Formats: sequence, C-alpha cells, structure tokens
Amino acid sequence: MGVFLFILSAAAQPDVQDVVRAKAFEVVGVDGKNMAKLGQLDNHRSGLVLYDTSGKVRTGLYTEGDGNPWLTLYGSNIASMCVLCITPDGLPILSLSDVSGSLIEMYYANDKNSPRMRLITSKGKLLFHAP
Repeated sequence: MGVFLFILSAAAQPDVQDVVRAKAFEVVGVDGKNMAKLGQLDNHRSGLVLYDTSGKVRTGLYTEGDGNPWLTLYGSNIASMCVLCITPDGLPILSLSDVSGSLIEMYYANDKNSPRMRLITSKGKLLFHAP
C-alpha cells in the first residue's frame, strides 16, 4: 500500500524545470492578440511590455542598450504617458505628458545635483522652470 501511495504522489507532481531559456516569451489572449512580451524588444531595448485588450502597448519596463532602466505607462491614446528612468549618470527623471503633448518633467541637474522641475507646452514653449 505504501509503494502505491508513493507512485500516486510522484505522478501528481508536475515536472518543474530549474531554468527555462528562450529568446522571448509572448502571452496571447484567447483572441490571439498579444497581452505581454518578455525579451529583446528591438535592437536597443530588452524588457517586458504589457498590452491592452485592443493590442496597444500600455506598460513597458525596459532596459536600454546602454543599461539605463525605464518604466513607461501609456494612456489609451499613446500620446499621454508617464515615464520614470535613470540617466547614464545615475540621476532620476520623472516625465508626465498629456494628450496635447504638454510635458511636466522632474529631474536632477548634472551640474549641481539638485532637483529641478519644468513645464513645457505641446509647442515646446517653456511655461515654468524651478529653480
């Protein structure tokens, strides 16, 4: 009886691999549309991309070719987004843009290593800068 229970418990355990290697992983929905991709995204970036139900990119966690990490959250129209990244100098940047392309950026200046903020219109006009 003990051998029989051992065989049943061994058969019930799924085969788990220690490492799975692939160039990319893609998750698709029942409709065949991409839901997620993990791997090399283009010649310069690798990371994880999440799509909405219509197949548009909505979230990206990337590492650029130079090693800089990026987290990007896209609005449904792709023009509005939130970006958090680290520069090659190790300084953080938070960038928020709306549908019109207006931009709010918070960043550290290389020269003084102090926090800065600026607001730019969709036409590139600087509305506010501090300090």
